[in-house]
Amino acid sequence: MKNSNILVKIFVLLAIFVLGFALFKLSRPATGNENLSDNSLGTYEEDWTIGKRDSSVVLIEYLDFQCPACRSYYPIVKSVLDEYQDRILFVVRHFPLTNIHKNAFNAAVSAEAAGRQDKFWEMYDILFEKQTEWASESDPKNLFAQYAEEIGIDKDKFLSDYEDSQLIEKVEESRKNSLEIGVRGTPTFALNGRIVPNPKDIEGFRILIDKELN
Repeated sequence: MKNSNILVKIFVLLAIFVLGFALFKLSRPATGNENLSDNSLGTYEEDWTIGKRDSSVVLIEYLDFQCPACRSYYPIVKSVLDEYQDRILFVVRHFPLTNIHKNAFNAAVSAEAAGRQDKFWEMYDILFEKQTEWASESDPKNLFAQYAEEIGIDKDKFLSDYEDSQLIEKVEESRKNSLEIGVRGTPTFALNGRIVPNPKDIEGFRILIDKELN
């Protein structure tokens, strides 16, 4: 009987230790150079990418199209892509901050809808370039449809895809996955599976990328 009580106490202590350790891990915020979970180390078929799929350097941006900081980084990222071209793989993942940016989620869906007609990157460009135009709209759907026409895609198909539950689920899944790996703000950049502090300019990106290339 005495031995049984001892075993019960040991089991309870172990359970408390395991639970405490799990809560500690879950409460840790993401920091610079933190390893990301496996679902962010590689790329998925459904990822929108620029560059070589088999590149040794993978730069991921978790973004919100309505985020002013993402808009500020947009020309810097474009310069990075122009400079490195096929030497790196650039990946975009949606992380709309729905609690503060009311149109961010729908903007991400509009980019996905444009992607159905092979115009994701064209919509990516126009959403950032005209961010101040659509961000304050109560319903930006008509503006998104106008942008669709401007980039040369079928407006009716775009509007149909814009309401497609599969695309809505894709954006939501991206948002959830981002939360699970510790992304909390935008833009967040990950380089070869590690969150990195946001570089201030293209030179900051050069330092990080060149280190990985070398």
